[in-house]
Amino acid sequence: KSSMASWFFPRGILVSILIVSAWFSPSNAFISPTITPSPLRGRFGAPRLAHNVGRGLRLGRTRTGAWSLRSGVEADVAELEKALGSCMEQDISQGWRVLDRTAELAHGGGVSAREWSVVFGELAKSEAFSQRLWAKHPFKLSLPIDVAVDAFRMEDLKKHAHDYPYFYAGIGTLVDGGGWMMAKFEETVKVQGRDDCMKAEEVEEQLAKGTVALNSAGFFIRPLAVICNALLESLQLPIWLNVYITSEGKTLSAPPHTDKQDVIAVQTQGSKRWRVFAPPPPGDKVAADPYTRGKGQDTMSEEELGEPLIDTVLKPGELLYMPSGFPHTTDTVEAPETSVHLTLGVDTHVWDLNYACMRNSALKRSGENTLLERTFDVNKLAPERWAALHEPL
Repeated sequence: KSSMASWFFPRGILVSILIVSAWFSPSNAFISPTITPSPLRGRFGAPRLAHNVGRGLRLGRTRTGAWSLRSGVEADVAELEKALGSCMEQDISQGWRVLDRTAELAHGGGVSAREWSVVFGELAKSEAFSQRLWAKHPFKLSLPIDVAVDAFRMEDLKKHAHDYPYFYAGIGTLVDGGGWMMAKFEETVKVQGRDDCMKAEEVEEQLAKGTVALNSAGFFIRPLAVICNALLESLQLPIWLNVYITSEGKTLSAPPHTDKQDVIAVQTQGSKRWRVFAPPPPGDKVAADPYTRGKGQDTMSEEELGEPLIDTVLKPGELLYMPSGFPHTTDTVEAPETSVHLTLGVDTHVWDLNYACMRNSALKRSGENTLLERTFDVNKLAPERWAALHEPL
């Protein structure tokens, strides 16, 4: 609760600064359909240099069928891995574990907050991530993160299941004639009331039906709350954490779909194959939300997506980053045991922290027309313009 409360106050200040600065910029981002935002605050709390204010937005990605990883992404990921490896080694050499680890693990339910803060803090301050990869390019860190290995296994679920209410859990289900959705877990077991808590053995029983999702587990299970808070403090953005559990040998864990959040997936037990694709142009399906494709009644096939940008198997300790709107699908065909992974979602679009929402809010407050190019449907915009409009703050 304290973490959530700390988020609301800074958000109001940030949005106010952005609105005022962009409104008085020479290009006026709110009036011109050519997006030229001018925030005074850079990503993840870093101050933005004054000479950047008023410059045009550099497109991070192009939503076309010809989308491909730009040159230099591999070098950025290598730079990020090197920085993470160095900071973890340095942290170990300082000997803090000898002095503080026992007390910290007791407080964090067996999870070291400091270690996670070191990893996420290095991620946030890395220019490769914050300026060149964030919200632009999916990537996998091949460098295993020691603290993530076995961070949450089925054994841990047995310890903490009593803290997690059935109400929030789901089972991945295919909709007849549609896409993917989460069926209520509580509808498959005998539950007395909304606040009844889960039993680990019931999770294991339901795995035959599909992937079990412990939605918002970071709000209820102490060791996961520690991880969630470490990312929140590092990025200074709203965060949630889900746990996904899939039995081995599944040819389809999740069909192709998109998410509204930027996602950091961390494998903690077993393995899971991930395929990440380029976002299809929003104009290909104007009535659909590009951030919720392949869900509910909407369908998304691999045929329409083409070759994957990333095709990899995540193993314990490995991390995969996917910007919002990038289609992905998973399976556990080659998994040696039950797969458990943590999904940390960054809710920039859920909380309207993008230029499209900022623009609409400012124009409505001033009584101005919010239309872009005389259309209510921004999905009809050229892919480059759509991507620029929805750039996260």
